Amino acid sequence: MTLNTNMNVACEDADEKFKPKTKNSSGRFGPKEGQPFSTLGSASVTWCWNMIQESFLNPASRAYQRELVATVDWKQGIMDTILGSGPARVPEIHIRVKINPETGHLTYELVDGQQRICSIMDFIAGKFKLSTMEILKKVRLEGSECDMRGLSYQGLVAKYPNTVEKMIKEYRISCIWYVGINDEATARLFIEVLNNKLELRPQEMRNAYIGALSEWIRNTARGSMKDGILQEDYHSLFARSKVKGKTTLKHFSPTFKLAGHMEIDNWLTSLIYLKINGWEKGLTEKILTKWVKDKCASDWKENFCFEGDMKKLLGFAQKVIESVRPAYKPLLAPVLTLNLVGYADKLKTQYGHLDPSVYTKAFFDVYERWSDVKKKLYSSETMAHNVKRDKMWGEDQMQPFDKMFSGKNKQAISSIFKVLDIEVSKQGVESFGVTEIDKRDFCKEDIYKKWREQGCKDHYTREELSADDMVGDHYIPRSYGKKKGGVTEYHNLVVTSAYHNMKKLNMHGDEYKKRIRKSA
Repeated sequence: MTLNTNMNVACEDADEKFKPKTKNSSGRFGPKEGQPFSTLGSASVTWCWNMIQESFLNPASRAYQRELVATVDWKQGIMDTILGSGPARVPEIHIRVKINPETGHLTYELVDGQQRICSIMDFIAGKFKLSTMEILKKVRLEGSECDMRGLSYQGLVAKYPNTVEKMIKEYRISCIWYVGINDEATARLFIEVLNNKLELRPQEMRNAYIGALSEWIRNTARGSMKDGILQEDYHSLFARSKVKGKTTLKHFSPTFKLAGHMEIDNWLTSLIYLKINGWEKGLTEKILTKWVKDKCASDWKENFCFEGDMKKLLGFAQKVIESVRPAYKPLLAPVLTLNLVGYADKLKTQYGHLDPSVYTKAFFDVYERWSDVKKKLYSSETMAHNVKRDKMWGEDQMQPFDKMFSGKNKQAISSIFKVLDIEVSKQGVESFGVTEIDKRDFCKEDIYKKWREQGCKDHYTREELSADDMVGDHYIPRSYGKKKGGVTEYHNLVVTSAYHNMKKLNMHGDEYKKRIRKSA
């Protein structure tokens, strides 16, 4: 994509300048030059307002935008900039020009500048009043001074009608138009633009990737959008409550902040990644971003069959978190709850059944005892080792348990699980809520033996498979029943990756192989 510096397109001329007159060689409408390009320009407040009202300009695409976090003070600051007498201007915005390939008609999408434009639109819509700053006390207009402090838009219209026309409606904001770029290119643009001028958080970058995974995460964590209105159809685990006018998460600690930077999305994305790839493997923000990018790039819509399992996991997570006694509710911050749910899921997966109330009582008993700096139960232990290299990260003295919840990397989670494993070994699984042991899974020895027989490769893909990623799978699912061969016996065991084991679900091995060949 190149920047056309020979053009400077005003919003009033955008349709004429950017709309293609003829179809390309493939019989579809595209950019005039045949390739995506960008160019400088400007957009007036009137044009933005009219285009938004007529649904030709999308000012808040959820994929490319961070949440609306602007305060009233911040919005008032935008209006101060427009109406005040100072030299400052509202910063440049970035607009995507979308060409309908069938009709050639244009629509527009605000890629960067959501909060700036929405602040102006909200003022016109009467959602807040001007500030009482001195800069608005003596605003000069056509030789006279106007005191605009504290006025609403309607109040401004009534008192100073010319102000609305001259200073607001005709106000122009510099922009860059991006013509004919696709979703992937727009996501890259969003990340690159904001990374160069703002501290773009990792989850905000992940949100920019278009795909079934990122869309499901947004809708599950924050609710879906319908006709431009945010619905409250998020998962019940993320239910909100209001305390003294402040919105918080009902089931988590108040320290789990809803500051508008997609913290819930981050938690949910981490939960899904760890469930699919292995709790004790941990993650970094870089790894998590690459994983989301890869899944969205591969268009996971067709393969989004794990959604039901993730809903079951969220339901289980809610039961676990709800069973925490009130005294420990303040501890339910993001990293601790991930580990709390993760270890519960590990026990449930390994043994079959888990009583959340018994489990959480045992978990926080461990938390108290292994955090006690007088007892120092941790003093004879080291932090967990790196299984993949089979070497210690270092003979690091284990920290008090409550100090381990500062990160989600492999060593942190593995060390937390190490402590819990020690206690489970001492006290027995029943004391941690295991109510019925499910002996239908393959033992580790058989899985390792079969893996070696497969040449250390994935049975389904024939790709190299590392020992820390291997999972035993019933080729004929147990759900088929014993008569049809769904048994936990060596001849029905194949070894695959955690990813393919999750993706296969209750499919017969023959059927899953066909699906892989078809998608190859």
